[in-house]
Amino acid sequence: MSQAAVPSLEPRRRTADEKKRDRAVSKQAAKAAFWRMLRLVYPHRRAMAWGLIFGVGVAFTYAASLAGLLPVMKVVVDEQNLHAILLQRAEHTTGWAAMALTWLAGLFPVADTPGSRMTSLIIVLSALITINLVGNVCRTLSQYLVLYASHRVVMDLRRALYRKALHIPLNQLQGDVASTVSQFLSDVREVFLGVGTFFGKFAREPFKAVSVLAVALWFDARLTIFALTIAPIAVGLLWYFGRIIRKAATRLLQGYGQMLGALEESLQGVDTVKVYGREATERRRLWRLER
Repeated sequence: MSQAAVPSLEPRRRTADEKKRDRAVSKQAAKAAFWRMLRLVYPHRRAMAWGLIFGVGVAFTYAASLAGLLPVMKVVVDEQNLHAILLQRAEHTTGWAAMALTWLAGLFPVADTPGSRMTSLIIVLSALITINLVGNVCRTLSQYLVLYASHRVVMDLRRALYRKALHIPLNQLQGDVASTVSQFLSDVREVFLGVGTFFGKFAREPFKAVSVLAVALWFDARLTIFALTIAPIAVGLLWYFGRIIRKAATRLLQGYGQMLGALEESLQGVDTVKVYGREATERRRLWRLER
């Protein structure tokens, strides 16, 4: 048998439409996809909103637990009386803040003895444990509600994709089944991860950062302001690496679709591959696509 009779097992040439579809997503397309994602979240807005509210509770309890370290250090290291400290601060403030400090001072022993300081320490640690328990409950409820809404969004998206796929003309599906399967599997999974990350960590962490910044300013304003001078550098680095990660994720999805297409071609023509002994060629082709 002549060499010319051996069929070509190299990847087929992509059409112009396929090359256009596989290009990196532009900013306008990314924004449009983001707003479409928000429209999918809208039917499940109640669960998502409660998840965000509990996320704010996580941020506040986290900041409160950090703020509770100061009275602990006052009692353990400086051996100071919290009752006297709170009354002294209440004298330099007015309004509701003075009333709150006076009320808090009444919770601690008046006497300045080792036993009184131990009682004050137990009260502060009990308050910190309670705050951490409340924060963990808020975190659990927030993650549950956000994941519940994210799964519902993915279910709606899969139904919409399935309805759309059933009405696609046959000529558009010929030779492009792998890309469609990739959209059902990998793209939908990435949408789920994106929705969960955006409404989970991305919406919760800014509140946590603001709360921690307020606590840091309360501890030492001058040192905090000095530390904030390096914030633009950190933001610039995060923005730069974020762009790199976003582009890499886009290329990963495109390569995943190409890998599925190559695997489909190899399996559909497995009899031809075995007849002409092209297993090594197909293995190298998939290896190049995986890289």
